[in-house]
Amino acid sequence: VSAAVLSAPISLDPSAYPTLPSLGLLDELNASRDLRGATFSVLGYGIEEKPTPAHGQWSGVFSGERRIGTFGFFALDNRFIHESQRIHQGQDGACNGDSGGPSLLQIGATTYVVGVTSSGDIPCYATNTATRTDTDEALALLLEVLDEIRE
Repeated sequence: VSAAVLSAPISLDPSAYPTLPSLGLLDELNASRDLRGATFSVLGYGIEEKPTPAHGQWSGVFSGERRIGTFGFFALDNRFIHESQRIHQGQDGACNGDSGGPSLLQIGATTYVVGVTSSGDIPCYATNTATRTDTDEALALLLEVLDEIRE
């Protein structure tokens, strides 16, 4: 997990900002089985469509536009959320170039940044792996950066 600080502030409606999760939020949701039916949203600027084989390599089109994709839940471990891109069920997700984008989870009226896209399968149609933001290490870094820019 990392944080980028812009050189100049931007003006956004505060309600547009997602919330950092509490420590262990995903573990609690997983233990209660609430993650089973969860839908994650991912933001990214990567390949617009699923890549297709071209001369033995994968290729795709980068549009430079931000898009939102959706995932289902697959598994959780100490470092990662493994999200499922169920193409045949209307879910899409991340692809090449989307790494570093947030994985968002809405619980009630609150949207949480629960992960950061880290990797996925090469053809971009089965899985996405996001580094969790509800761990000690991730929250310490993110809260430190937020405290510094608020000063």
